[in-house]
Amino acid sequence: MIDKIRDNCLDNLENTYASRLEVLVDEDRYDDARAIVSEMVVDDAEELEWTFIDDMSQFTDADIPHLHWSESE
Repeated sequence: MIDKIRDNCLDNLENTYASRLEVLVDEDRYDDARAIVSEMVVDDAEELEWTFIDDMSQFTDADIPHLHWSESE
Protein backbone atom coordinates (compact mmCIF):
# COMPACT_ATOMS: atom_id res chain seq x y z
CA MET A 1 0.00 0.00 0.00
CA ILE A 2 2.79 2.45 0.89
CA ASP A 3 4.46 1.70 -2.44
CA LYS A 4 1.23 2.54 -4.28
CA ILE A 5 0.91 5.83 -2.41
CA ARG A 6 4.55 6.67 -3.16
CA ASP A 7 4.13 5.79 -6.84
CA ASN A 8 0.98 7.93 -7.02
CA CYS A 9 2.84 10.85 -5.44
CA LEU A 10 5.69 10.48 -7.92
CA ASP A 11 3.24 10.34 -10.84
CA ASN A 12 1.57 13.55 -9.63
CA LEU A 13 4.93 15.21 -9.14
CA GLU A 14 6.11 14.22 -12.62
CA ASN A 15 2.85 15.36 -14.24
CA THR A 16 3.03 18.71 -12.47
CA TYR A 17 6.61 19.31 -13.60
CA ALA A 18 5.83 18.15 -17.15
CA SER A 19 2.83 20.48 -17.42
CA ARG A 20 4.84 23.44 -16.15
CA LEU A 21 7.75 22.67 -18.47
CA GLU A 22 5.38 22.43 -21.43
CA VAL A 23 3.98 25.91 -20.69
CA LEU A 24 7.44 27.41 -20.30
CA VAL A 25 8.72 25.88 -23.54
CA ASP A 26 5.57 26.97 -25.42
CA GLU A 27 6.26 30.51 -24.16
CA ASP A 28 9.94 30.26 -25.27
CA ARG A 29 11.07 30.59 -21.64
CA TYR A 30 13.91 28.12 -21.99
CA ASP A 31 16.02 29.47 -19.13
CA ASP A 32 13.09 29.08 -16.74
CA ALA A 33 12.48 25.54 -17.99
CA ARG A 34 16.17 24.68 -17.50
CA ALA A 35 16.01 26.07 -13.96
CA ILE A 36 13.11 23.77 -13.10
CA VAL A 37 14.87 20.77 -14.60
CA SER A 38 17.97 21.60 -12.55
CA GLU A 39 15.82 21.46 -9.40
CA MET A 40 14.80 17.91 -10.29
CA VAL A 41 18.38 16.67 -10.65
CA VAL A 42 21.06 16.40 -7.98
CA ASP A 43 24.68 15.99 -9.09
CA ASP A 44 23.56 15.21 -12.65
CA ALA A 45 21.59 12.15 -11.49
CA GLU A 46 17.85 11.91 -10.98
CA GLU A 47 17.31 10.06 -7.71
CA LEU A 48 13.66 9.50 -6.84
CA GLU A 49 14.49 8.20 -3.38
CA TRP A 50 15.70 11.71 -2.50
CA THR A 51 12.15 12.94 -2.99
CA PHE A 52 10.87 11.30 0.19
CA ILE A 53 12.23 11.10 3.68
CA ASP A 54 12.33 7.70 5.29
CA ASP A 55 9.07 6.49 6.77
CA MET A 56 9.53 6.75 10.51
CA SER A 57 6.00 5.68 11.41
CA GLN A 58 6.76 1.95 11.38
CA PHE A 59 3.20 1.32 10.14
CA THR A 60 2.74 -1.93 8.27
CA ASP A 61 0.42 -2.48 5.30
CA ALA A 62 -1.98 -4.16 7.74
CA ASP A 63 -2.08 -0.98 9.87
CA ILE A 64 -2.96 1.40 7.06
CA PRO A 65 -6.66 0.50 6.55
CA HIS A 66 -7.27 1.21 10.25
CA LEU A 67 -5.72 4.68 10.29
CA HIS A 68 -7.97 7.72 10.56
CA TRP A 69 -6.64 10.77 8.71
CA SER A 70 -7.64 14.33 9.46
CA GLU A 71 -6.72 17.71 8.03
CA SER A 72 -5.37 20.51 10.10
CA GLU A 73 -6.11 24.08 9.25
